[in-house]
Amino acid sequence: MNNRDLFLDEVDVVLAELVSYRARGPHLRIRHRFQRSGMEYCAPGEEVLSCSVIVRAGEFPVRLPVALRLVTDYLARHQYQPQSASQIYLGLRTDNFSLRHGDNTGDRSRRLKRKFSASGLKEYVKRIRKALALALQEAGLGIQGSEVLVSERTVGNEVLYSLKATVEWQHVK
Repeated sequence: MNNRDLFLDEVDVVLAELVSYRARGPHLRIRHRFQRSGMEYCAPGEEVLSCSVIVRAGEFPVRLPVALRLVTDYLARHQYQPQSASQIYLGLRTDNFSLRHGDNTGDRSRRLKRKFSASGLKEYVKRIRKALALALQEAGLGIQGSEVLVSERTVGNEVLYSLKATVEWQHVK
């Protein structure tokens, strides 16, 4: 194969990836830490450490503060059920993972408790989209944050939110 053919093959691969990203969304990696020994799955008490966009070119951090990482993690764990801001608020208030976020640190002063409100969640959605857009731009993907954290209108005036992405969780020390 000559250089021209190799270049065209590479272009084909990149275009196929972009089509795939548009169809299913980007791939996100959410890292948790403070996992209890012997646990195989995500469990209450862990901390949502980070969120990143993963592409062939590498890993690009979605720069979010703790509260927005918690909301992103919640949406990722419930991504196949679009929810209104009120439903997300109620979910976060009753979700054991969110309620016990950071409890495994063993240091009560480091417990990462956050208070959420339904109206505040609409602002959080805007901020998460902005952080996603920056990471997606850095990754070289032509995707907007609103294409990943999607809004769906209902027949009434309610808006439902869902995360359109493939997600993997990774536990780190």
